[in-house]
Amino acid sequence: MTPSSAGGLAGRRRPDRGRCRCLTPGAVTGVVDRLERAGLARRAPDPADRRRLVITAVPGAFGKVFAGLDAAMAKLMARYSPAEQAVIADWVTNTVGVLREQTRLLRKREHSSRRVP
Repeated sequence: MTPSSAGGLAGRRRPDRGRCRCLTPGAVTGVVDRLERAGLARRAPDPADRRRLVITAVPGAFGKVFAGLDAAMAKLMARYSPAEQAVIADWVTNTVGVLREQTRLLRKREHSSRRVP
């Protein structure tokens, strides 16, 4: 996967983005403001809920921004067979899963230690 093909958050509501990235609404607003000023994202009314906005990537904008990274990653990935790439992708995916679970456990432990008996 390259940066320009990673669009997992495109079109998600802003509060949904904040929850998945553990950001405050203010921090998300600041990020979206900067992306919008840079011409990389747009805000549009949510057709299902007039009180909300939907943030979308400007088509093609990230391809320009990450063109150098895309080329470098393509060169790197060309060194590996499809089978090797599958193993690498599996390792990365599982590593992220382990890290998320360990983070959840640490937060749970931290939250438990704040309680006064």
